[in-house]
Order: sequence, then C-alpha cells, then structure tokens
Amino acid sequence: MSALAFRSGTLAAASDRRVRGVAVVYGQPSRELFEYGQRFTEVIERGSLHDAGDVLALYSHDSARVLGRTSSGTLELDDRADGLHFELSLPNTADGRDVHELVTRQDINGCSFGFRVEQDDWNKTAKPPQRTVTRGELFEISLVSMPAYPQTAVQARTAMLEPAAMQRLRLRAAQRRARQLALLRFGG
Repeated sequence: MSALAFRSGTLAAASDRRVRGVAVVYGQPSRELFEYGQRFTEVIERGSLHDAGDVLALYSHDSARVLGRTSSGTLELDDRADGLHFELSLPNTADGRDVHELVTRQDINGCSFGFRVEQDDWNKTAKPPQRTVTRGELFEISLVSMPAYPQTAVQARTAMLEPAAMQRLRLRAAQRRARQLALLRFGG
C-alpha cells in the first residue's frame, strides 16, 4: 500500500468567507522534500490525480478541523491547465472565521493537498532526485502557512487587484517563504 503524501498550492480569500485558489500546481517542482529516508523534489503531472470520491478541505491536514467537502457542495474543484483550482465556502464556525481572517491577513499563505501515490517516475540523476507523480488519489486539500511548492502565492481577495499589485504580492510572498525555508534549513 502506498504512503500518504501532502503538498501545497495557492489560495485567496473573498469577503463572503469563501476562499479560492490552486490546490495542486502541475509541472512545477516542489521545494526539497524528505520522505522515506531520502531527499527529493516532486512534480505533479497534469491529469495524474483522481479524487477519492469525496475530497475534504481541512485546516492544516487536521481531519478534526473540516472546512468543507465536495459531497456537500461546500468545496468545488476545477481541473485547469495550470493546476487543480478550488473554491471553498468556509463554515460559520470558529475555525471557518479564523481561517478566513488568517487568509485575509496572509498569515495562512498557501494550500497543501493530501494524496496517495499510485504511480511515479524517478529521475535519480537529478540533484536532488526528482519524483514525477503520474497517478495518484486525491483525498484532501488543506489550508496551510508553509506550502511545499514555494513558487505559488496567496492573495486576500476582498477586491480585485491590478496585475502590478498582484506581482508585488507574489514577490513578497515568495521572499517570505524563502526566508522561512532558509531558517528551517539552516536553523538560524
């Protein structure tokens, strides 16, 4: 049986307690991961993920903190060329209100996803080795503060932003994540 894996993407908040974004980014390498006793990067191939029938939206991969699900209609998934987009209607609960506020403030700056790898290809000559997921079962997306895919960005969308403003937000978010990763990597 395959182990479960968790990865990241992007999200944004709207003023009506809805968040939307990209849960899975296709064709982009993750930051360096460490699983099964080895370091590697990962790429999710477009079209490789299928859902488990009822995909959950969680807060930080915590199954006790359900924010929505596809079977209830509170989580909608949309597979596009660049990745798996989602829209989530947050519940009127403490977690739902807190998550909306944290996304709006950009304290939660990403989205992750939980899946089971069914097929993958490895490039062991790459440094570090790179795994390409060619088939996997998606069972959850999670709103997180430190996503595995640092090239993604989060915006709080209470109003539409101009492209230049969006670019500045993405740059600041990428710089923050780079600093966070450097602190984790070098302990400093």
